[in-house]
Amino acid sequence: MDSQKAKVQWWMPVLGVVLLIGVGLGIWAYLGHQERLEQQRAADALFDPIEAAVEEAKAEPRYDIDRTVQVIHGLDSALDAQGSLEDYLKYMARQDYRGVAPDVLEARLKVLSILKRLYATQTKLENQESTFTVTRTVLSALSLAKADVDIMSGVMPSLDSEQAKTVLEDLRKDQAIKKELLDELAELEVELISVMTEYSEVYYKYIAEWDKLVLLRDRAYLAAAEGQWATAASAADKAIEMAPEETEAHLLKARALIEAVQTPESQNLEQAVTLLGEYMQENPDRSAPALLLLGVAYERMGRMDDARLNYQQAAAYYPKQAEVLSDMMDPYEVRGFLRKSREGRIILDQYSATMLGAGYFSPDLHMARVSFLAGDMEEGKKKVLDHFSRRRNQASWDLVLNDIEFCESYLGAYFDGLFVEDSHLFLEAEPTLIGSKLDVSVKNQSPKPLHNATLLLAVRFTDMHRDDFQVFKVGETVPVVTEHATTNFGSLTVEYPLFGQTRGVDDIVLTRAILLTDTAVVWVDSDEYRLALARTSESAPPPEERKTWFDVMKVDPEMLTGLLNSSDVGLDLSLGRDDVTLKLPRELSILKPSFRLHDEGQTYAPEVNKLNEDGIELRFDSVRNFEGDGVSSANPVVKIHTRFGDFDVTIDWKNRRIGGVDFVAR
Repeated sequence: MDSQKAKVQWWMPVLGVVLLIGVGLGIWAYLGHQERLEQQRAADALFDPIEAAVEEAKAEPRYDIDRTVQVIHGLDSALDAQGSLEDYLKYMARQDYRGVAPDVLEARLKVLSILKRLYATQTKLENQESTFTVTRTVLSALSLAKADVDIMSGVMPSLDSEQAKTVLEDLRKDQAIKKELLDELAELEVELISVMTEYSEVYYKYIAEWDKLVLLRDRAYLAAAEGQWATAASAADKAIEMAPEETEAHLLKARALIEAVQTPESQNLEQAVTLLGEYMQENPDRSAPALLLLGVAYERMGRMDDARLNYQQAAAYYPKQAEVLSDMMDPYEVRGFLRKSREGRIILDQYSATMLGAGYFSPDLHMARVSFLAGDMEEGKKKVLDHFSRRRNQASWDLVLNDIEFCESYLGAYFDGLFVEDSHLFLEAEPTLIGSKLDVSVKNQSPKPLHNATLLLAVRFTDMHRDDFQVFKVGETVPVVTEHATTNFGSLTVEYPLFGQTRGVDDIVLTRAILLTDTAVVWVDSDEYRLALARTSESAPPPEERKTWFDVMKVDPEMLTGLLNSSDVGLDLSLGRDDVTLKLPRELSILKPSFRLHDEGQTYAPEVNKLNEDGIELRFDSVRNFEGDGVSSANPVVKIHTRFGDFDVTIDWKNRRIGGVDFVAR
């Protein structure tokens, strides 16, 4: 009896321990189950909104190839921009997937569904965070940024199963990823490889389609830049036929129809108005470029009130639609090769101008042109200055060159006349002793101060096309560029990535500058550059434009020749070589002249070149001794170089007067 009792007493503690362990294991299992349920709910909360957004968009059978590329590229770019998986998935859920090809969305969902299953199994925080590393790696491998479709050869890249295996193998080598996560990843590997390759094949099919489309649009952009409007319209038509939902070719076609017009009654204008109306009906959130083109069409029709109204509406809508229009530019970031040629830059510049309201697509500059042509000079000037003031507030420095090119081409003399004293603004940009820096100043030799001045340096580096510049803002805006003084804008560090290399001061081929102020927007150049430019025939306006330019400026070579004949000549005599001084008519400054004195085989640049209210003051130092024995009777000649031609001014030094003036047109 006692022995049986002893046995029972011995087993009771053991049984208690077993029960305790069982209860513990049960609680542990229950808590683990609850953790997994909680993690599953967390996964559902993160992934399900994306699935809902995508499923809703898939119901629309039509797709827009541009929209497809734009959205997927945006998702790929966000992989680096977002700091966590939660942030990235919330970003994905906020996107508008309408217009994206349904089979691309379906294939991407399959990839996400496996990543969701992986995330749902990770109850440890560190593993949840590592899941983003897996997600980023997998999706980056499928990224548009890795595509390089060669449509000419017919090669369509995609991610095959071996490449997918390599991606996953690299993940296994990542020491930051915990073993538990790697074990789960291994179980899903076969499925993941399958959906990765499926997605790649589907998506790159659309990339190849998009590349064929942009080939046609690129042709239209290049033809438009050369004024070949029939070719531009033909290429745009083919692009529209290939992708009826796209937008760029529709705008290109409308512009080609408008610019090819010879008479206000042309059917092209009615066709353009109809096309633009349909475009705005389909794309109300991207209507600003179309409104501007409608303004141009109505202007060509002679419907000036309608033209002004559309310009004003475009001006109001460009800022409102800036985000949507800017987003349309994202896929162009992938086409980095466009930056490696002049033609590629033309395509990018035209596209960005269209979407951001620069250059030809600037409503303010069109309104300025309309005002100038109507004889309202003050309103025209106000519109130009308002436009560049906004551009400065936006800090959109890369668009300023587009704007100035439009002003020079379409406003002509009206733009040149905003500040005729710019002939006496000189750029000084010198390398500093230490570092890749330039010390930049503007020497204002005019009689007028310029207030609220921002200086932009336009730099051409080695390997850049001669018409290409990279724009940098120099220092801070200064209160005033004082008259007859030099204003320092500070130093500029020059480090610019170009074609895989960093370019610095030693790589600079040419520097020019643009000065933005309250009363003027002007190029500022060195005297040497201005002289070189004046000597080239390329700087001369076409003959048919010269009369208009002279009429607007109220000067002409004949009038200036007469004024030059009445100029003052002086000799500053000294013990050695003497200085030659001249007082030339102020009107000459309108032609932005450069001066060189030629005497006895030597060429002299002016030591003093100052514009005053009563004329241009020149002084050429140490020319020769005009009072010495045996002095030559030959007369020095001052060459005045302008883009319209050269004035040869003979100096009758014995009589201290002008001996004659000849003008040779360029």
